[in-house]
Amino acid sequence: MTSRQDGHADSDPVPDDIDCNCITYWLPKLMAAGIPVPRTEIVETDIELPLLLNGHNPAGFVVFLCELREACDRIGYPVFLRTGHTSAKHDWEDTCYCEGGKSLVGTLRTLLSRVP
Repeated sequence: MTSRQDGHADSDPVPDDIDCNCITYWLPKLMAAGIPVPRTEIVETDIELPLLLNGHNPAGFVVFLCELREACDRIGYPVFLRTGHTSAKHDWEDTCYCEGGKSLVGTLRTLLSRVP
């Protein structure tokens, strides 16, 4: 067990290769604790999405986009998009809010442009 800064013991030490700030780490923990969360589907990819910002479609993008559209269709529009680390919600109308499938790529590009 490791010690936390607040003096409490951490009963669930996190390996160094785990990113605690990523949604794939903390969302399942919130759900397991019974904390209400919006209906969420995580669509993971290892393609270079920032290439979209230069007008390029990276290898594998079409498959990823199909998977993302399918997830959005299952949830139902409007949807809120986010990366593993941000939704850029302060500019929500331009970044994470998507009213329908036709605006999905534009919303994704704008969201990616706000990633630090």
